[in-house]
Amino acid sequence: MNGTTRDKRCLSDSSTNIHDLVLSWKVSQLTTEYLKEEEASYQFAPAKEFSSEEEYKKYFRVLVLHDLKSSLVSSLEIFKRLLERSDAAANSKKKKQSSVVGLGAKSICGLLGNIQRAQFRRKYLYLDVLVFSEEPSVISEGDILIVFSGVSTGITWQTVHESPLFLVDKVFSPDRKRKAFLIRIRIPEYQTSCINFSLPTLSGSNQVSTESEPGEIHQVYIKVIGSIVTASRECLAVENLSNYALKTEILKPSQCEGLRLSLASLKSPNPKFQRVMEVVDKVSDSWKLNTSQYEAVASCVTSSTGFHLIQGPPGTGKTNTLLAILNVLHVYGYQLYYDSLIENWYQRKKDGSSTLTNRDSVSSGTMLTGLLGSLDQTLSALSKNVQKPRVMICAPSNAAVDEAMSKLLQHGFTDVNGNQYQPELVRIGANERVSEATKSLTAEGQAHDFYHQFCSDPERHCLDEELKKKWLLDWNEEYRKCRANFENCSSKEKKMESYERLEQLKRDLSRLSLVFSKDRSKDQILSELILSYVKTAQIVFCTLSGAFLLFSLSGNSIPQGTSLHSKNPRNSRFCFETVIIDEAAQATEPSCLIPFLFQVKRCVLIGDPQQLPATVFSCGDLGTAYGQSLMERFCRLGRHVMVLNTQYRMHPEISLFPNQYFYRGLLQDDISVCNNNRAHKCHADPLKPLLGPYAVIDISDGKECRSSWSGSFYNEIEADVVARIYQYFQRKYLRQGTTNNEENTLWEKKVGIVTPYRRQLLALKQAFEKNHLSLHDVEIDSVDAFQGREKDWIILSCVRCSFERGIGFVRDIRRMNVAITRAKYSLLIVGNMKALAHHSMDWAALVENAKQRGCLLHGTATIERLSLALQRLAPQKIIAKKERKIPSSKRKRLSPVENFRNRS
Repeated sequence: MNGTTRDKRCLSDSSTNIHDLVLSWKVSQLTTEYLKEEEASYQFAPAKEFSSEEEYKKYFRVLVLHDLKSSLVSSLEIFKRLLERSDAAANSKKKKQSSVVGLGAKSICGLLGNIQRAQFRRKYLYLDVLVFSEEPSVISEGDILIVFSGVSTGITWQTVHESPLFLVDKVFSPDRKRKAFLIRIRIPEYQTSCINFSLPTLSGSNQVSTESEPGEIHQVYIKVIGSIVTASRECLAVENLSNYALKTEILKPSQCEGLRLSLASLKSPNPKFQRVMEVVDKVSDSWKLNTSQYEAVASCVTSSTGFHLIQGPPGTGKTNTLLAILNVLHVYGYQLYYDSLIENWYQRKKDGSSTLTNRDSVSSGTMLTGLLGSLDQTLSALSKNVQKPRVMICAPSNAAVDEAMSKLLQHGFTDVNGNQYQPELVRIGANERVSEATKSLTAEGQAHDFYHQFCSDPERHCLDEELKKKWLLDWNEEYRKCRANFENCSSKEKKMESYERLEQLKRDLSRLSLVFSKDRSKDQILSELILSYVKTAQIVFCTLSGAFLLFSLSGNSIPQGTSLHSKNPRNSRFCFETVIIDEAAQATEPSCLIPFLFQVKRCVLIGDPQQLPATVFSCGDLGTAYGQSLMERFCRLGRHVMVLNTQYRMHPEISLFPNQYFYRGLLQDDISVCNNNRAHKCHADPLKPLLGPYAVIDISDGKECRSSWSGSFYNEIEADVVARIYQYFQRKYLRQGTTNNEENTLWEKKVGIVTPYRRQLLALKQAFEKNHLSLHDVEIDSVDAFQGREKDWIILSCVRCSFERGIGFVRDIRRMNVAITRAKYSLLIVGNMKALAHHSMDWAALVENAKQRGCLLHGTATIERLSLALQRLAPQKIIAKKERKIPSSKRKRLSPVENFRNRS
């Protein structure tokens, strides 16, 4: 049975463990030829609708696993090229084969380890490996490894060709003294015959050993080639489709047309609509929403179920609209929540059970317990059968999540009285991947801050007994006052304020009881504090994949590779009625389903199908199908999409072509970018239109090259042209050498140089170094990295210039759209326009448009003019830096007072 047939059989079985399937693969099967064979055997186009749950699950199982396999093939091909290059280099220098091992271990394999123990358990071989590295983060649970011999016979591709794949089960705490850490990895028992290294004596014990017997050192090299984490989370989300409230709409979007509300219907006399629209109006004023943004917000919040689609073309205020929706949901949701609480209180008062007894005690420990008991009794009685509103904000990338959260922290929310406030937020994510602006609001960050308020030293010497008792007496008094205010005041707003304070008291005291506990270690306390912040947050920000981590933190334990066949009862109190997915067009459909594990009833998809799609490794039909986002599938079926139609970013000359070509002329330029509001003095430069708002420069003598190890393209001639254009711009307009620090800050990092290819980034930086240019005032990055971002000035380097080989993914119309819509003041596109137009109708349209507008420049003539202009600028700079000598006869005589002032 060949690999493709076996995989098909496994994929048709919904109970198949994805981990077992991956561990059945061998390195020899992970080749480009194998992938092409698999792609040809499936042959299906992107789906629009599904007739059944099983059809849906089978479809995405194939796509997720094929993409995982493609990522492993890509990683292995790079590894193979590196091994071959190191082997060739060693042979050319006539070095011994053992030297190749040393080279491979350091620069290629990366990790050296000793096998400490081998044991068989439940049809798996488990290996405990001591890895020699001071950074445990280089390996994570769920990583896919190849492990091969560390003996001195040499590391070649043949050494690893028949190797099986290993999976990391656990990473243990590092041993700082030995500068190493322990990992536990496994493979199925039937794969052990493919192992190409020796094993220690097999053991049946489950204990982890960090010591080996004298003389029994089994050295291996370890190479991380991928991770199963994302694929397993996506598969789990797909397998649990039957549990989702929006299942029918996911399977057959055309049968659920979605809500279409006009402004007239939103202003109807319906009391429910009137109340929510009052909130919308207040929030709209605060966030300064335009008409299309207002309609998008109103339509989303007036329906509590279903999917809502918002398309945000470049610069149309997509993030503002997202946060305004969130603001309305928070304010209106808590209005309804407090209505229910107060109704419960009146009912209890009517029944004669509103008065509560107090519990006072002598010791601080029992006082804390008694106070928490009273608070719990008060709050539980009021919140009985009332679900607190919670909203989740997701995006495919950490950058998009942090962008939305940072803007919320800057602006805050607005209530119905126009007052600003900050809701209770939590960010889920690893600290190293979270921006500095949001790091303090991660669950871990908030837990550590709370802990260190009361325990500042490693020995956990907490406050003395008398001080704790004093604080608790103060808190007890505050509890009585808040409860009395809640029971006695007639104002609804005052009751809500008192209830909020009671809830805050309970949360703080519950966390304090953890800190004061004597029977828990610091790690246990911090773990429980993290969980408390996760469970009590009103709004949670995380990536789509990170939503699964949140699911696990909330007390849901799911064996890896299995599905949820029934709803977990512990999840009933930890759900999100609404999830908002930002950059939804850039996410795969299975990843968008991960938040639905929280019983989501309403989903807002915000993005732009005309911009970058999801990043996938698969090619051909399978790659196209997997790269289709949930939002794009809904759009293809004609679902109603609310389009934001006013752009606030680009100079009208920049927005002209993308507006006409990608958005059928629907976008309007806001007044803030019109009437010289986006004008700059560089637009009138003598080299115009080179530094004008928009220019396309045709470099016909460029030469594209391909990196031998990464396969990425670069064009050194084009990179040099870009560097020289920037050099002229910097010298003349970036105020180089100014002593005004405020002006320096104003111009810092306002220029962006973007390119579709990673290898071109290096070529650009080398060109800057060659021309003695600093990277301080410029940011050089890929087009994909600039999705959702903007700069004042953008230079785009297209790289590709071959008429025979094609132009690769530069041809992608969505990548083109992102690249040419990042600039605010000026956009310069550099490339071989004849080659680009030859291979792409879209690029041909751009070139023709630039020609008609007089913005298409011939490269050779432009570079000559640029060189002359640089020569004229250089002497002026030198003279400006030197102190010019003045003949003594022409010097102005200064008075003693003036001389003193000058010396001062």
